[in-house]
Amino acid sequence: MRNKVKVAAAATFAYDALHASLAYIFQQALGGIAAELMWAPYGSWRAMLQRPPAPSDAPAVTLLFLRSVDVQHDHPELRHVAALPSTERLEEFLSLLSAHAANPVQHHVVVVLCPSPPDATSSALDDAYIRKHCPQGISLVSNVQELYDVADYYNATADLAMHSPYTPLMYHVLAVVAARQICRVFRVQKKVLVLDCDHTLWSGAIAEDGALSASVSLLDSVSVTTGLDKIEITPAHRAFQSFLIEQWAKGMLLCLCSRNIPSDVHRVFHEHPEMLLQLDTHIVTERINHSSKAENITAMLNELNLGADSVVFFDDNVVECHSVQSQCPSVTVVQVPLLPELTPEFGRTLWALDVPFGSTADIMTTEDMQRTAMYKQQLQARTILSDSVLASLGMHINIQMVDAATTEATLQRIVQLCQRTNQFNLQTQAARAFTTIDHVRALESILYATVTDRFGHYGLVGVAGWTTVTDTAVDVSLFLLSCRVLNRNVEHAMLQYVAKQCAASRVCLRLQPTIRNAPIATFLNQLVASVPTVLAQETAPHFVAYEFPRDKLLAIHEDAPALVTVAAAPSTGDVRGELGVPTVAFSTLAMIEKFFAPMDSVAMAVDATANVAKFRRQQRESVKVQAVTDTPIWTTNNITERRGCSQPSCSQEIPLVTPCTFERCRTCCYQVQKWLERAMNAPHPKARATATEQLLDAGIDVKATATSVCTMHTNPRRVGGR
Repeated sequence: MRNKVKVAAAATFAYDALHASLAYIFQQALGGIAAELMWAPYGSWRAMLQRPPAPSDAPAVTLLFLRSVDVQHDHPELRHVAALPSTERLEEFLSLLSAHAANPVQHHVVVVLCPSPPDATSSALDDAYIRKHCPQGISLVSNVQELYDVADYYNATADLAMHSPYTPLMYHVLAVVAARQICRVFRVQKKVLVLDCDHTLWSGAIAEDGALSASVSLLDSVSVTTGLDKIEITPAHRAFQSFLIEQWAKGMLLCLCSRNIPSDVHRVFHEHPEMLLQLDTHIVTERINHSSKAENITAMLNELNLGADSVVFFDDNVVECHSVQSQCPSVTVVQVPLLPELTPEFGRTLWALDVPFGSTADIMTTEDMQRTAMYKQQLQARTILSDSVLASLGMHINIQMVDAATTEATLQRIVQLCQRTNQFNLQTQAARAFTTIDHVRALESILYATVTDRFGHYGLVGVAGWTTVTDTAVDVSLFLLSCRVLNRNVEHAMLQYVAKQCAASRVCLRLQPTIRNAPIATFLNQLVASVPTVLAQETAPHFVAYEFPRDKLLAIHEDAPALVTVAAAPSTGDVRGELGVPTVAFSTLAMIEKFFAPMDSVAMAVDATANVAKFRRQQRESVKVQAVTDTPIWTTNNITERRGCSQPSCSQEIPLVTPCTFERCRTCCYQVQKWLERAMNAPHPKARATATEQLLDAGIDVKATATSVCTMHTNPRRVGGR
């Protein structure tokens, strides 16, 4: 069954050319998604922001393509006659945007900040103002040109004539950006990046290009060299490593998976002067051998106690990519392009690492910076951990209630846990609703737990929240724990603390089973076995209710049953990677051009002149209504932008900038085209001579004229189109 997403789109300019490009992406590269795209009419973007969506027809995503120059001036022809730009109109727009985003109907608003004309010098300041004052909760995409750097993006003629300002390639780029934002609806928060080494982190193969030092080192009379001179950290690889370090700082775990000898790979990390990634600092675990990479990835996930859907695997080898994708279908696979296709912007064009809407992944906490070290401590602990030594860990669990004195950093960490925790999560959907610290403070009672043992400090790892339903019962709606401390009895201590804090005689928990939260289901079911008086029954669809006597919970931490973490059931169906990740790469402009080439090649030739005329007829009145100035905005009405026809004795006026080949009014242009046709092709010599004289009187030299056809004034109903 195809996954559907409803999208409402609008733009401050005419964006008809964008429709086909965006539809083509969903048809050719995102086959698993059906996007219902609702395009607002030209000139109605303000009305769309003022009109809240109906609850029954609310889109999942609202897209607004915005040029700051259009916020200041309703039409390109007003740029030269209207008042100077000011922040007043920008503030009006931001106020509209804020009111739209605050609508109680839940949907995600994305503003794509599109480039203004190259000569609009004040637009850079306006763009910066919008970035600085964009309302909270709005996703602002302002790096389109930084990602793809389209040199020839502006079409001045189409902008002036139709308010359609971009070249076909730029519209393709905007379609890619829009599709990427729409697919954030399906994004899953990633936690682990598994990295190949050769041709991924550096250029070259260490087993081949770094083998020189090993052979030379056998000769005592020859000095040993590093053997790394052919292992090159190019600017693109350096940028990718820098991007990976940024992800590490946000709490992402980095792992190595390479078909190599461990000592060779370690030598590059330790000895190459250009390496940014540090083995001891940034890498949590590794599998460097010649075994199957799919098996190695599975082993590392078991070691880290994480699910396959939280992993992104990077490799340059297409065979390895296909092998991992087929054997580990839940893993997101990214094929790293080779040079010169690999560019410094590669990391920032990865859809798979986009954060889901409402996620707090961009907010870095202390635990994020320390996550790799914490997991290393945990892995060290597992090497010596057994049931007989669990009590010797020296574990200290500190549980506190959220109150007025709770710091903002702690509240941000609680929000982050609600967004990220999947395996031990009572109600994942309810937890995801905690997107701000205000949501945390709004819950009646909420506790958080921090854990320390003799291997290190794990930080804030658990959250539980509850409300009083009746005098005799409380409902625990929020109960989650980081997988780093599962099976350490922390969950028992938290539930016992809930029982201590409440005065009710019964504690109720409603489990929402998902494909990934089997560990908490196992915990609750085993708790049922240890507390015989527990009542377990089905309630609302997709929920299972557990009701525990308060006095029984007061002792579960001291007498906790042994728990076994159960892996989540595999996804059903032929799933190939993550939903919403394109099957083709859009890392460079060349890749985008190649992708859209079939669409461009079959596109029907459209008469640009007819489009201009039709556009002006249909939209003249609608735009006039939207304008807040009495200055005429159409060239046909604005005498300050006109001049006389180039034909002698003609009194008609034409625009200062005209696409007419002969720079004449329509009547004179048709006459000139007839004379040129006769002068060049008439069979009778006298007819050719007469036409040549008429052209000379009109100021046109036949010998210096390369064409007899005007690109603007054509009429298919006339003979020969003239």
